[in-house]
Amino acid sequence: MRRLKIKVCALASYVCDLDDIVNPPKPEQPELPLLKNNDQRAAFVDAYETWPLWIETKQTGERYYRYDLEDGTSMVVKVYHARIFDGYAPGSYEAKYHDGYGRHEYYLLRDGKFFRDCDTNRSLLIEKLKEIQKVKKGCNQN
Repeated sequence: MRRLKIKVCALASYVCDLDDIVNPPKPEQPELPLLKNNDQRAAFVDAYETWPLWIETKQTGERYYRYDLEDGTSMVVKVYHARIFDGYAPGSYEAKYHDGYGRHEYYLLRDGKFFRDCDTNRSLLIEKLKEIQKVKKGCNQN
């Protein structure tokens, strides 16, 4: 009977662990701060590494950072692992290279659209933030 209880407990633990793998908890994202101008909006987009890491693909060296907006759209920044050249670094030519993430791609995900069709640029993400906060500001004035 004792062995059976141990097996049941082990199986229950396995099911809980499997559920965490199949349905991982959604990472918390920072609250969208009040952004008063385009410089602040640009800084928010450039700080994408503070957003939740949505997908990481080690085989291709890709990372996708995602920020969900109040209107149901999501901003996504995709970066690639690469050898990055820093011309100002001291030392030999080879010492000027370091591993990092570069080559940004920007996406604005919308319901009913394929990921590839949501390709955008940094400027349009900044405009989207402006639009979101303009609508929010208008709602607060009523």
